[in-house]
Amino acid sequence: MTLDAAYPGIVDECVVAMVVSLPEVTPGVRRHPQDRCTLVTADSKRWSEFFPQIEPGPKHTRPIVLAPSQETIVEAHPDEFVRGLIHSDGCRNVNRFRTKLPSGRGAEYAYPR
Repeated sequence: MTLDAAYPGIVDECVVAMVVSLPEVTPGVRRHPQDRCTLVTADSKRWSEFFPQIEPGPKHTRPIVLAPSQETIVEAHPDEFVRGLIHSDGCRNVNRFRTKLPSGRGAEYAYPR
C-alpha cells in the first residue's frame, strides 16, 4: 500500500491494522527515495480472505460489493469504514478560503479534506 508520507499517523494505523489482521506477518515500511510517499507491505496468501474483491483483471470492470463477512464489519464500524474510504482515496489536501464577515472584518479558514 502506498501512503502519503506527510501523514505518519495514517501510516502507523495501516501497520497496526496489518499486524492485528495477520499477526504472523511483519509489515515492511519504506519511504520512497524521490517521492513523498511511504510503501507499507506485508506478504501473505491470506489477504484474499479479507479482500475477496482482489481478482485478476482491470479494477474498473470489477463489481463494487461487500462480501457478507465485510458487511458485518461495516455495520459494526461504519465511521471507521468511511474514514478508510477517504484515506484510501489518495487525496489529502487543505482547503483554504477567505471571506468577509458581516462585521466587515476579513477572515481566513483552512480545513483538511
